Amino acid sequence: MTSPALPPADSQFSAPWHAQAFALCLALYEAGIFEWSEFSDALGVELAASAVATDDEYYQCYIDALTRLLGTKQHLDQPQLNQMIARWRHAYLSTAHGSPVTI
Repeated sequence: MTSPALPPADSQFSAPWHAQAFALCLALYEAGIFEWSEFSDALGVELAASAVATDDEYYQCYIDALTRLLGTKQHLDQPQLNQMIARWRHAYLSTAHGSPVTI
């Protein structure tokens, strides 16, 4: 099992969700769900297909690569994923600015 390239200890993420995306990916890798090289390849595909100019766009590619990889490994059920996306969208659109979003 190849180890993921971890960010330097003194690096910072631009937004909390960037760190959460990285932590989720790392936890799934450590659980043996995929090899790091598989994720690297999936991320490369997403980045090549996107015009990444910001940290948000990079981490959106990160999430898209992870979602696609989990789908190909049959760890994600697309109808359930679509339902969760719809529930999340409804929750954040219905939540007052500055309040925590809950589903």
